[in-house]
Amino acid sequence: MTHLKHLEKALSLSQKETLLALNKIQKKFGKKPHNPQIFISQKKLFLQLAATWIPIAQEKGSDKDKKLSSLCVGPTIQIHPKLLKKKQKSLFTTLFFSYSIEEVLAHEFVHLVRYELFPYKEHLGFEEILAYQTSSSRFRRFLGPLLARPSDILWLLPLFLSPIWVAFLPSLFTLSWLGLALLLAKLSIKQWIFQRATKILKHAKVKNPLYVLIGLKDQEIWDLAIRPKYSLKKLDLFKSR
Repeated sequence: MTHLKHLEKALSLSQKETLLALNKIQKKFGKKPHNPQIFISQKKLFLQLAATWIPIAQEKGSDKDKKLSSLCVGPTIQIHPKLLKKKQKSLFTTLFFSYSIEEVLAHEFVHLVRYELFPYKEHLGFEEILAYQTSSSRFRRFLGPLLARPSDILWLLPLFLSPIWVAFLPSLFTLSWLGLALLLAKLSIKQWIFQRATKILKHAKVKNPLYVLIGLKDQEIWDLAIRPKYSLKKLDLFKSR
């Protein structure tokens, strides 16, 4: 009975915050997802506060999974129940670890918009950078996409094992930071490309650069940053002015 009351409360809160998050992404990107499906659960969320689940049967080349099509109605957003708990805020948590349901939902809504544009889950290179544009924290907007893919956590494995290096192989301790350094280098390059593409659109007098960027493929964002004159001629920017 207690679980049911908690679930009802969660659903009502998510409905309230959904409207705020939809308004936020509409104001930020000029786009919003159609009929987003949201549920509250902590299952399969390891270090995540939320996740957007894409139906396997709709992935490109997944013919063997077509038998699941009856179960895959569309993409859904999962929210961790701890987001519903009120926490005491400090300056540190506000800057680094304080997330509101509105911000998390807006982040996931970006994934839904990208899914509607690219349903086969391609062009994921800048998707996390786009999604973190909904954050109120500059720190999260820059470093949030550090682990853009689940496999990126493997780059940090040597760092997690650093106590072993210190105890048994101290000469390898410095190398344990190599994975983090490579991730930061890769993210810094992508952030530079993204920011340069944004500035180029602003110089082209595009009123809302994010409206254009959220609809571009990975290569188009790279081209816009590296070959702006060539790319601007190819893009139809009339609707984004």
